[in-house]
Amino acid sequence: MVLIILIVTVHKIAGSYLRREKELAEARFEVIQAETNRLRQQVMNLKKQADAAEQALAEERQKTEVCYCLLFS
Repeated sequence: MVLIILIVTVHKIAGSYLRREKELAEARFEVIQAETNRLRQQVMNLKKQADAAEQALAEERQKTEVCYCLLFS
């Protein structure tokens, strides 16, 4: 009888521990998922900024080429 009570007690303790660990793992996953989404958004924003900078640079180069051609033609 004592053995059965001991097994039931250990089972309850193990179940509680596993439930807590599962909840912690799920919480960690949610935090990591949110951080991943934040970093993805940051990458997209930086790519847009880089594309805009490349476009502005291309426009400035074109203006410079036109001015150079006008000066030396």
